[in-house]
Amino acid sequence: IHSGLKAQKERPWVCGVCGAAHIRKEHLDRHQLTHTDERPYACPLCPKAFKHNEHLSRHLVIHSGHKTQVCTECGKMFYRKDHLRKHAESHRNKRLKQEHPPIGISNV
Repeated sequence: IHSGLKAQKERPWVCGVCGAAHIRKEHLDRHQLTHTDERPYACPLCPKAFKHNEHLSRHLVIHSGHKTQVCTECGKMFYRKDHLRKHAESHRNKRLKQEHPPIGISNV
């Protein structure tokens, strides 16, 4: 655990709003966007805008029209891997309910 002067030296970039300390100025700059409504990264294809460039990049995949992530259980397709993972979780939950029904309920 870091504390006191040592931690201060390791994280010299401090947020003036909340006091969060950062190792690099770039990290502080990114953090400071959490305190504003500023969204400097605008999508050129729709009205959406984002606080971080990587979020814009992730969003732009939607405009490509190419769903490349495929569910191996049902074939449903997704633009993003994180959406596929969330969907796959629904299959797991369904299986668990079938394998372990609530007490007093039969799946026969």
